[in-house]
Amino acid sequence: MKKLLLLLTITLLTINTQAQQGQWTWMNGSNVANSTGVYGTKGVFDSLNSPPATYEPCQATDSVHNFWIFGGLSYFNNSIQYYGDLWEFKPMINQWAWIAGPGSSDHAGIYGMQGVSSPLNMPGCRSYCAAAWTDNNFDFWIFGGTGYDVNGNVGNLNDLWKFTQSTGEWTWMKGPNTMNDAGHYGSINVEGINNNPPSREETDATWVDANNDLWLFGGLSISGGTFSDLWKYNQTTNNWTWMNGPSTTGNTNSYGIKGVPDSTNHPGGRMVYSKWKDYAGNFWLFGGIGGVNINQAYNDLWMYNPTINLWTWMSGTNNPNDPGTFDS
Repeated sequence: MKKLLLLLTITLLTINTQAQQGQWTWMNGSNVANSTGVYGTKGVFDSLNSPPATYEPCQATDSVHNFWIFGGLSYFNNSIQYYGDLWEFKPMINQWAWIAGPGSSDHAGIYGMQGVSSPLNMPGCRSYCAAAWTDNNFDFWIFGGTGYDVNGNVGNLNDLWKFTQSTGEWTWMKGPNTMNDAGHYGSINVEGINNNPPSREETDATWVDANNDLWLFGGLSISGGTFSDLWKYNQTTNNWTWMNGPSTTGNTNSYGIKGVPDSTNHPGGRMVYSKWKDYAGNFWLFGGIGGVNINQAYNDLWMYNPTINLWTWMSGTNNPNDPGTFDS
């Protein structure tokens, strides 16, 4: 009987312990919609600071596990507004700091000279998920999105910007300073000074490799088609290389055999937000939405090996709009 009671006690404790896992905690920020935020003093962390409520800012996590966001779209007073502020959040102290930016919405970009940092430089306010990275030197990068160009016009962008933490300054690194640019692919796997990805929005599929190169996949074009191209930016040479995938939009998935890398494999055109890098340096992405008519959602898992420049379909189905399978 004692053994039975002990077994029941252990079982109940185990169930209770498991039930306590997976709980959410409200950590920071306002609990009301459309908050205008609290900026505080630029560069100073404070428990009262909080970014304004925004839709689709770009985001990245640095190597010391601090969180970064830039830009975003708000809807205050029944009007759409684009932001261009850079924020950093330190989980260890649970505080935000407004790092850079104008502190108000709808500003055109101040580009300065390409490749030259300046305290006056700033990317135009933007949203719709510009691509973002934090590199191995703790610097923050953004590419594209939808927002304001140098002339104050709103459209799809393909400018590349770097924010250097040590100086607190932005540098316009690459790409045009005007909207809706068609880009230039050049030759596949050939780095070129004139290469530049076309303007795009709606992708968070970004990675940084061991050489501090920046990688970018997919997104949505100004014409409404989805990209399935993969690009690499070399910080040392300041050049882009079109690495893999078609140079046109609306392409279907080329799956090949599950688990087998092949030069003909590539994910189809898609807007995609789930991405990882593993300890071996491989790039992973899951799902997204795209297809010929941008009405197909995916639950496929892909791995790209940058060493051999090959995609592998790893898991999930090759059926668009698949409902998935859940354990009972």
